[in-house]
Amino acid sequence: MKKIDILFYLYGMDGGGAERHVLYLLQRLDRSRFSPRLFLKTADGPYLKDIPKDVPVERIYRSFAEERRAYTYLKDMRLIGVLARYLKRRPPDLVYCRMYSSATVAGLAIRCSGRNIPMIASEGIYPSVGIVPDLGRFPSLRLPIVKKVQRDISSVIVCPAAAMAEDSVSFYGCSPEKIRIIPNGVDLDLLARRKSEAPSHPWAREEKPLLVAMGRLCHQKGFDVLLDAFSLVARDVPGARLLVLGKGEDQAALSEKAMAMNIADRVDFPGWLQNPHAVVARATAFVLSSRYEGFPNALLEAMALGVPVVSTDCPSGPREILEGGAGFLVPVDDSAAMARPLGDLLADADLREEMARRGRERIADRYSLEGMVSAYESLFEEVVSGVAPAGFRAERKIPEMSSSSSV
Repeated sequence: MKKIDILFYLYGMDGGGAERHVLYLLQRLDRSRFSPRLFLKTADGPYLKDIPKDVPVERIYRSFAEERRAYTYLKDMRLIGVLARYLKRRPPDLVYCRMYSSATVAGLAIRCSGRNIPMIASEGIYPSVGIVPDLGRFPSLRLPIVKKVQRDISSVIVCPAAAMAEDSVSFYGCSPEKIRIIPNGVDLDLLARRKSEAPSHPWAREEKPLLVAMGRLCHQKGFDVLLDAFSLVARDVPGARLLVLGKGEDQAALSEKAMAMNIADRVDFPGWLQNPHAVVARATAFVLSSRYEGFPNALLEAMALGVPVVSTDCPSGPREILEGGAGFLVPVDDSAAMARPLGDLLADADLREEMARRGRERIADRYSLEGMVSAYESLFEEVVSGVAPAGFRAERKIPEMSSSSSV
């Protein structure tokens, strides 16, 4: 049987969730059924070295620094043109994109190539909340193009959570039949190996209470609210500390806020760590303070590592992930509500143990990496075979959201 030739398209191999998701598929797809290749805007990032040797890699820019030097207004046009010529010269059986931005470029390139290539667009952001702020300049001009590609060019839109699927149907104006729900998976073996390594941050090697958060330092992630919540916790738990792992445009403002609140000596922003999981695994609790999410992989990983979690009830994902009381849900932008379960966890070892157990069980039951890869393999075969040329979904209907209970 002929192998399915899949072109994965992505901007780069930086250290985020979208890049890790694509890397998992490249590493684990059944090579007797699939032949993957990768087209990158920029061949840079820490995950580049982990791409399997049998995956051919094409790129436009050699590094993020080179890409930044390119003339901004021509970059997207050049990208679409180069990718279109590549697709015309070497048409795959299927194009797979992670994130709406990658799908927009790939979809336009497919049209420009003149090739009839099906495309799967895997969504990584809650569309109605996250796309417009992410579009940058001239969003009113860009947004109709994004919607048209998702609605009219993609064969299938994959969403990791039911709430995101419902929002995608409404936001893009597409048929529910175009949506497929495939939850993200967690690599338990990799986490176990990383957990066993010594943590690089000294606070994770001490016995004092430690809260850890992780993500890009930007407004979306709500770390300003987390600092407000931690100031309340720190008042009652003198030895408590907070680590926020990640980089971003708000780092200076967050550091200044911590200094103004007199908690700077108990909060650290160490940037991206080579092995953040060794630090997260030794946290007393993990906090997701986001105002909105695509799908919070960091929350899944903390639960898999056996760390109790507190999360905002933001769109999209946390409510579904924590279903059955696998963690604490608190309102978005409510520092006092966030501080309460954090204080409870720091004060009660039995509660921490119970919440950690629930989290591990939830991951094993719903978010295995093997299940995710298998679902994508089935999807790839069905789309290429023409069973669902206009898009399809796994379930007969998008499942209703059921409420999460919190202890």
